[in-house]
Amino acid sequence: MVGFERLSEVINRRKKNLHLKDALHMSEFLGDYPIHSKPDYQKIDKGEFGPFDEHGIPMVDYDKWYSENKVSEKSVKYGVHYTPVTIAHYAFGIFSNLNSNGADEQNKFVRLASWFVDHIHETKEGFGVWQHHFPMPVYHLQPPWVSAMAQGEGISVLLRAWQLTEDETYLRTAHLAFKSFEYHQRNGGVQNIDEDGNIWFEEYPSNPPGHVLNGFIFALLGLWEYYKVTGNTSAKNLWENGLLTLEKNIQKYDCGYWTIYDQYTKHVVGQKYHDLHVQQMKVLYELSGKGIFLKYYQAWSRYCRNPFNQLQRTIRPRIRKEYIKRNLKFLFSN
Repeated sequence: MVGFERLSEVINRRKKNLHLKDALHMSEFLGDYPIHSKPDYQKIDKGEFGPFDEHGIPMVDYDKWYSENKVSEKSVKYGVHYTPVTIAHYAFGIFSNLNSNGADEQNKFVRLASWFVDHIHETKEGFGVWQHHFPMPVYHLQPPWVSAMAQGEGISVLLRAWQLTEDETYLRTAHLAFKSFEYHQRNGGVQNIDEDGNIWFEEYPSNPPGHVLNGFIFALLGLWEYYKVTGNTSAKNLWENGLLTLEKNIQKYDCGYWTIYDQYTKHVVGQKYHDLHVQQMKVLYELSGKGIFLKYYQAWSRYCRNPFNQLQRTIRPRIRKEYIKRNLKFLFSN
């Protein structure tokens, strides 16, 4: 295994290797994942989401998780499952500490990356997806279903594993996963086109589409990093078209005092997801240079500092009929 401190040396050597066609456009190696994932990492590490398997891969207890979040359906047992996003967030947390924690953490990160290699499902069209083998009640999804957020984050894990180990298996698997972005969700991919011709990458492939904000952005980051590493022009075009979609629609996620989770439930988020939206706007501005993301980063940051906005985000969603209906359903189904 190649030590983290030697990554620059590895990348420079790869640039000179004319036989590695997919690596020639790399300008620098990937550092820490651009979205800070330490809180999720800590919760996963403590087992708050669910147990670890015998290989140290985190799992999620969905009976517990759905019950706590009030989305369970009566008499349904959801079980304990692997969830690509949970595994990816755990991997990002470990990767951010590689330089200080030595070989054990490097081995742990590689095991997590290898899960994505071992569990990718190759479709008849020739692209790869990570399937979710449990229902998602809020969006009425039955297994197996595919998430653009999981595809993007899985790609980001695999690219870092390739740079760390020089094992081409990780890069080939990332390429399989990337191709899912080129296919519409009705064909098993993660792409969706709205009535105005805007391209979306759906965290949940629901009908009607959810357009989950944070999931869309996580998917875009996977495309950006794939382009950054491989120079793939299709990835660049998908990234740019996704940014254009977001530019046209970002105002729909601003309710005037806080942010909204998606365009299906229109749920006003709690502090955790609002902070995530703020961070994502900052990252998108830094990567794209587009002023609209700076505008919303600044506006949404101000919302956090306004006590009246904090009060509104606590009270106002609880008088909406959707909130009352959802909680009555939970009350009478448990």
